[in-house]
This record gives sequence, structure tokens and C-alpha cells, in this order.
Amino acid sequence: MNNAKENAPEPLIHFAGFTLDLVRRGLYQGPQRIHLTSKPLETLIYLVENHGRIIEKQDLLDAVWKDTFVTEDNLVHAIREIRRALGDDKDNPRFVQTVPRQGYRFVCEVSGDGTPPVGAIGEGSAPGVSPAVSQRRVPRWLWIAAPVAALICVLAWMLWLRDGSSGTKAPAREQQAGTIKNRITTGEFSSAKPAFSPDGKFILYVSSDAETRGHGDLFIRQFSEGNAQRITNKMDPSGDLPVFTADGSHVVFSLARIGKDGARHHDLWIVPSFGGPPSRFIEDASGAGFSPDQQWVAYTKHLGSGQALWVSPLGNREEHCEVSEEGYTPRWAPGDERLAYTTSDPNGGMGSIWTCKVHTSNEGQPQASDHKHITGEEEQIYGLTWTADSSAIVFSSKRTGSAQLYKVSTADGSITPVLVGVGQYDAPSASPDGGTVVFQYFRLSNDLIMATLSANCEAKNITFDEFHRWPRISPSGDKLASVIRRIDNTEYLYLSDLNTKVSSQLSDRSARHPCWLNEDNIAFLAPGSSPETSEVFIVNIPTRETSSLTRFSGQADWLAIHPDGKRIAVVLRSPDGREKILLRDLSNQIDATIHEASEYEYLRWSPDGSALCWDRPGASRDAPQTSAGIWVLAMGQSEPYLVAKDGYCPVWSADGTALYFGMRHGQQGLWRHDLRQKKEHLVCNWETVFSYDIVGNRLVFAQHRNDSQIYSMSLHP
Repeated sequence: MNNAKENAPEPLIHFAGFTLDLVRRGLYQGPQRIHLTSKPLETLIYLVENHGRIIEKQDLLDAVWKDTFVTEDNLVHAIREIRRALGDDKDNPRFVQTVPRQGYRFVCEVSGDGTPPVGAIGEGSAPGVSPAVSQRRVPRWLWIAAPVAALICVLAWMLWLRDGSSGTKAPAREQQAGTIKNRITTGEFSSAKPAFSPDGKFILYVSSDAETRGHGDLFIRQFSEGNAQRITNKMDPSGDLPVFTADGSHVVFSLARIGKDGARHHDLWIVPSFGGPPSRFIEDASGAGFSPDQQWVAYTKHLGSGQALWVSPLGNREEHCEVSEEGYTPRWAPGDERLAYTTSDPNGGMGSIWTCKVHTSNEGQPQASDHKHITGEEEQIYGLTWTADSSAIVFSSKRTGSAQLYKVSTADGSITPVLVGVGQYDAPSASPDGGTVVFQYFRLSNDLIMATLSANCEAKNITFDEFHRWPRISPSGDKLASVIRRIDNTEYLYLSDLNTKVSSQLSDRSARHPCWLNEDNIAFLAPGSSPETSEVFIVNIPTRETSSLTRFSGQADWLAIHPDGKRIAVVLRSPDGREKILLRDLSNQIDATIHEASEYEYLRWSPDGSALCWDRPGASRDAPQTSAGIWVLAMGQSEPYLVAKDGYCPVWSADGTALYFGMRHGQQGLWRHDLRQKKEHLVCNWETVFSYDIVGNRLVFAQHRNDSQIYSMSLHP
């Protein structure tokens, strides 16, 4: 089966030593795949398929970001990534030419499967007509096979949904979650807490703009494209999620105030959907939800005894019934009388999801009945929404550590993941037709940034919106090894050329803590073949071949290769959590414990191999604060000595006479400690840097960033 796949004809586009594979959706240089994220890759494919033509910016945005609101900044970022991957020069382009005030043009010669090279301006084409590159290259079988394959995938998904989502509650990790999502908001300001309008035409969210910088406000925009309109002015909504009223004419949100008792209280406020004077709606309340028939409003009522969930008639909010002694985020099912809520405080607290029915009693008062416990596990929940058919509830939970999106069946309580990955996904809101869910995505990134050790320490980005760990520069200073954490939490070793900025994956094995043996070979740690073991692998860069060097019993971290290449040091963690630095002689596989305490990080050998340094996080983990900082142990000595209190990530200078380090709690930046004079000084300023490496005058560091924006994804396959 694999051989048949490999022998099948593939639509390929070749240019200047590069190949675009339209089936695998990848960019290659020879056998090496060039790392390029999805939108820049699709932008490149569109430009190449229309090579020789000037493609207007709006045409590119419409083609690549279809049904997604973006700005030209997204396109500029994509073009920058393309040029980085191809090693292109904006001022003297070989591939992508910027045409001022118009757009972009792919100017390199291209050729297809066995066809002769085609010039940058297609011969025989009418002026202004795009050469049919994609039609010449895509074999006829693909036009038939692709829809058939798509139909098979849909049928398989339906069968899985029928068989896999029924029965008893299944652990989320055993199900497969989606990863396709579209960005709705963009820019320098964080956006959060989205909610669909009742007709699905608009979304409401909290954000800022240039006029209200530093303050949060409510914004409304057409879904999925349209300009945002701010409807409040520096009101700083807080607490539970804002919502539309059932008829969509108003928006209700929580607002904090300081009471006479000096404590912080929340009230519900109401404002017209497209702007107007706000007014107080319900005092000492938050987290509203409106019934589709416009009869009821549910909300969290803040009482001296707790946070009760109340329901009141919309026309007489003085009356109420208590649904639960504690309840938050009430949401009505579409078209019926069921109300869903959670006992998990959105501001921090464990709980579960419940439903009940709300109806009118014989006295005309609201009455709750048929309470049903939907989720049995106590977990932190932030946001929930019904599916269109009222058969399930989509919710955000920290059941696996970070907030992810899940769906629970109201019939049997079975839970399946909707979207999981790196970062936090929360505050879901489903469209009335059930086809889309919008949510808040708190995205994390560790982008690589390169600088020189100079007075101004001028830095330039190597990557954008990626999550890199443990960057290590090669001995020559021209290459960089790092581990990229993907959206599915997998981590693989990547190689980047620091001169061309081209990167590629080096190994299919899960990787941690890379360490250079020499210019052509990189060692890294990986899980062993059996549980509770770790293994050291070596990957050869020219051949991409991976081989095992040695293995350890237990969890090993922070690999450090001795300069002689015959010894390695690792941090080995015992089942009780204690750690030790283990030195292994590779020639005879004899181990020796160098030091044993509670924790170690960032092992580094001195250039001559006479000493080993590390840092201890202290209060950030289990060790006492007095032990935190950079430590050095000279070989042959029994005890290390403290070099820089509160320092982290030590890196030796080229001559071994100094250590570079960062500060955990003091002044942020790169510091240098002279080991002979026992003096230190600040080399350059930086913020939120987790790890870095220095070779010669070249500095590369991974800078931590986060951003909260609104995304959407389809609830259908």
C-alpha cells in the first residue's frame, strides 16, 4: 500500500532547486523539507501557480484567508516568512517581487512534472491572462481521486461519530480533536470573551483600541468579516462572559465596583448593541443568560452566603427562583426550556456542568426542575454553549492542565475533544446554525531572535509565531538546533541556517535538550523504547540518519556533551522527585554521580571540560530560595560554588573565563560574570527570555510572548 502511494504520480512544481508538492502541501529543497507554516505556504502556492502575474493584495487575502477577517499585516507577515524560507532578498528578489501600490509577483522560472521550464512570463499567453500552471501539472486522476477521498473521509468520520461518541464516558485523550481554526481578530490589542448574536450575524467581544488604550471595552463586528464598532467607553467589563439579549437588541455584561464595605462587587449592566448610554441592569450579579423565548433571564446572584444561580422573569426582575446554591455561566438550549450552567467559578474554582428545566409554576412564577448532573469530574470550566440540536454542550476545561475545548453529550455524559493544543482555548460560543464556534485563544510562542553581543544588542526575528525550546548554536556559529513544540504538543528537533533563515525538521523522534557533538552531528534526549527510560540519539545532518548513543533507566533531562565527546552528563530524576547529575563514560558505560540535590537545570561544560555549571531555580520549584542561582563544579572537587544568585541559563564565554546568564527576579537582560575578578555587568536588556545560546559574537534567544485573540472553527468535519 505504501509502495503504491510512493509510485503514484504527484503534482510537483519546481523552481531554482525548490519543489512545491501540491499533494503533501510542502516546500522542499532537494530531499529536505523547508519549514513553512500553513498560510505562508498557501500564499506561496498561489503566487507560484500564477507566476508572472501581478497578484493584487486583496486577491491574495481572498484566496488564502477565505471566510476569515484579516488585515494586510497578515499578508506582509506571510511574504516575510516566504522570503525567509527561500533566502530571498526584498530589494533584489529572485522569487517574490513587491510591486508598489499593487501587490506581489512570483518572478522565478517554474516547471512541472516532466514539462520543460516555463518562463516568468508565460509564452503564448494573452496579456494579463494567468498561465494555467495548476491545470498543466495536476494529473487528471487527482481531480477524480480527491473528491472521492474526501467523501471517504467524511463517511469514516460519520462512522466514528456514530460508534465512538456513544456508550460510556470516554477519556478525552482517546478521542481525536480538530485543529483547523480561523483567526477573527488581529492586531496589537488582545481580544477575549466572544459571543454570537442570536441571529448569528454578529459577534460581541472585549478588547481595546488606540483611543482607549489600557482599558477594556465591548466591541461588535459582523461575522466573519467587517469592521469592529466599540460600544462602550473605558468601562473595563470583568467577571463572567458578556452576552446578547434574546432579541439581540442589547448587550449585558458584568462590571466591577468597590462597595461601601471596601470589597469588590459585580453588577450586571446593559447597553444597546450598537452603542448608547449604558445602565445598571441587576445589582450584585454577573454572568447573565437569556431564554430564547425572551421570557427569562438567568444570572449569578452574589449573596453573603455564596454565589447562587437565580432565574427571573425578564419583565419583573424583582421576582426569582433559585436554580442552584452555586452556579455560573447560564446558557439556554436552543428552542427548549433546558438551562445549562456550571458550578465552577470562572474566576477560579472547580465544578461540573448541570442542566435543569425552567418553566412557569401555577402561580406564574419561574420554577426549576429535572436537575441533571452532566459531567461527573470536578474541573475548572470557563465558558459553555449548546450545539444547535441541543444534544450536547461545548465547554472549556482545564481537565488536562491548560484550557481546551470539549463536547459533552447531555444524554450519556460522554466527552470528546473539540480542539486541543498549545495555549488556552476558552469562552466558546456556538453559532445558531451549529456550524461554527468562536472562542478565545490565548496563544503562546517562543520565537527565535538573533542578535550580536554589541553595545546596542540589535535583535532580529528568525521565526514568527512558533514555539521553540532549547536553542543551541553550532560550533561554527552558522547553524542552530532547537526543538519546536507543535500545536498537538509534540516536540521535534529542527535545524535552522542562521545565514539563510531556512529551517527543516531533523528527526521524526520526540526530542528534548539538543547538544552539538560537532558541526555535522547533534545529540538529543528522547523517551526510551520502554516506559521509565530515556535514550540519547545522534542525528547526522548531511544524511539525516538517526542512531542511538546510549540509554538511561529513569527520566533524563538537560543533556551536556563533554568537549572530548567521550562523556555525557544528564540530570536524572528519581521516582521520589529528587535529582542528581549523572556522568557517564561512553567508552565503558560506567556511571558516576557528580552531585545530588533537589533540582538542576541548564547543564553546560566549560570549553576545556574542566568544570560543569548549572542553575537551580530555588523557590520556583522545590529547593530553598537560598540555593537558587548559577553554580559551578570543578572536576575533581566535591562541592560546587555559587556564582550568580538568582541567575538562570548559564552559558560559558569562548575562553571559559566568564559566564553569561539571565536574572529570574532582578533586572531583566543578559548579564556577564567574570570568574576571575568576580564581577558582573549587564550586557543588553531583554524581556521574557526563557533560554538562549552564544557562540562567538552571535546570540540567539527564545523570547516568550502571548496574545489573546478570537478564533473560529467549524463544528462539522
